[in-house]
Amino acid sequence: MKKRFAPTLAAFVILMLLLVYANYYETDEILAPGAQKPLSILNCSAGEITSIAWKTGEDIGLKVEYADGKSRITVPAEFRSDKNEADGIARHFAELKSELVVVENATDTAAFGIDANAPAVMIETASGVSELKLGSKSQIGNSYYLQKKGDARIFMVPGYISGSFARALEDLRDRQLFIEDFGQVSSITIESQDGKIELRQSASLSDWQIESPVKLPADGVVVAELLQNLQNIRVSRFVEDHPENTDIYGFASPSLKIRLVAAENREFGFEAGEMTGVETFVRIADDKAVHAAQNSMVNSLRLRLTDLREKFLHIPALSELTEMTVTDATGSITIEKKDTGWMVGIQKINDADVKNFVNSLVRSRVNSFAPAENLEAYGLHDKDKCRNIELRTNAEKINIWLGMRKGASQSLLMKGELIDISAELDDAFVAFMRKLRRSPEEVKVIVAEPSSVTEDSQTK
Repeated sequence: MKKRFAPTLAAFVILMLLLVYANYYETDEILAPGAQKPLSILNCSAGEITSIAWKTGEDIGLKVEYADGKSRITVPAEFRSDKNEADGIARHFAELKSELVVVENATDTAAFGIDANAPAVMIETASGVSELKLGSKSQIGNSYYLQKKGDARIFMVPGYISGSFARALEDLRDRQLFIEDFGQVSSITIESQDGKIELRQSASLSDWQIESPVKLPADGVVVAELLQNLQNIRVSRFVEDHPENTDIYGFASPSLKIRLVAAENREFGFEAGEMTGVETFVRIADDKAVHAAQNSMVNSLRLRLTDLREKFLHIPALSELTEMTVTDATGSITIEKKDTGWMVGIQKINDADVKNFVNSLVRSRVNSFAPAENLEAYGLHDKDKCRNIELRTNAEKINIWLGMRKGASQSLLMKGELIDISAELDDAFVAFMRKLRRSPEEVKVIVAEPSSVTEDSQTK
C-alpha cells in the first residue's frame, strides 16, 4: 500500500504544477495549424496616445490632440472635437492587431497598394511617433494591407480600420451647438414671424410668467422642454465657418431668434435662417459661423404664444369671487357671497358644492386656444342661446359661454378666445345646476325676521 501511495502523490504534485504553469504562463490562445499569432501594431494603450494626424501626401490635413482626458482639433484650425468620435479613433488604432504577416521583408510595397498616395496616419505617444500606411483591400475576406514606417513587414489587418484612415474634419468636429450648460435661466425672449414673446421666471424660481405681448401664466413644462431642446440641438452639417455674407442664408431677417439670460447675466443666443430641404441654417447669435440642423430640431423651438401659456382657464380664486350667475336653457340662477355663505336669494347653498364647481373650472385642462372664428361650427355663434357662466369679483366680470360637446372635448368662448377643453367641465356644469335646483326641503332657508316682530315678541 505504501509503495503505491508514493507514485500517486508524485503524479498528483506534477499535475498541479502543470496546471499552475498553464494558467500563469501559457495563457495565449491555441492557434489553428498554419495560423499566426496576432501582433499588436502600435504596442500602446489608447490613453497613451497624445495626437493622431492624417496625412495627404506629405502634408498634415487633419490633426487631433489629446491631453487630460480631453481632445481638440488643431489642424486645419482650432475646433472642438466630438469626444466620443476622437476617443473611438484612438481605441481603434491602439487595439489594432495583425491577422497575418504577408511579407517579412518587402522590397516592393506598391504591389500591396502602399505608395506615396496611400492613406497615412501618424500616431504620437510619449515614446515617439508611429506612421501607418494603409494599402489596398486584400483578396481574403474584408482585410487590408498595412505597413508601419521603419518596419519592412507587410501586415494584413481587419477591414474596420479603413474607416479610421478615411476620417475627415466634419467627422470629428463636435456637433453640439451649445457646449456650455445654460444653468438657471431667468428670462427668455422669442422672436419669430408671429411676433415677440418675453418670459420671465418668478422670484421664487417656481414658475414662469409671460410678460409680453400679454401677461399670462406660462406652462412650466413647455418652457423646460424648450430649454432642453435648445441645449440639445445638434449640427447636421457644417456649412461655412467664415462666411463673407450671411444674408444669403437668411440671417438678414432670421425666421427665429431666441435669447436667454442666465445666472451672472450670462447670455445665450440662437438664430435660424432659411430652410433648405430637410435642414435649416442655424448659428449662435453674434457668431458668424453658419451651420445646418435638422428641421425637426429647429421646429421644436418654434413655439407660439398659445404653446407657451399655461393650459388652464385663467379663473379668479374662490376667495376673490363675490357673485356667480349660471344660465342654461331653463333659466338663470345667481349665487351671491354673503356673511353667512353662498346664497341664492334666501336659500343657503352648500359651500362644498360651490367650491367643487369653481375647482372644476380652475383645474380643467385646456387642449387648445384659437381665435374666435367660425363659431357656428362650435354652437357659439348665438350667445343668447348658449349656456353661460358669469363670474364677478370686486375688480372684474368674466363670462364663459359653453358650446357643443364633442366626445371628450368641450368648446367654450372666453375673453374673445375659442377654447377646447375637457368635457368634464360640461359634466360639472350639469351637476351644479341640478344641485342649485334642489327642492326647498333639501336646502337650508335663512329668513331674517323684521325688527318690529322681534320687538313685539320681546314685549310680550
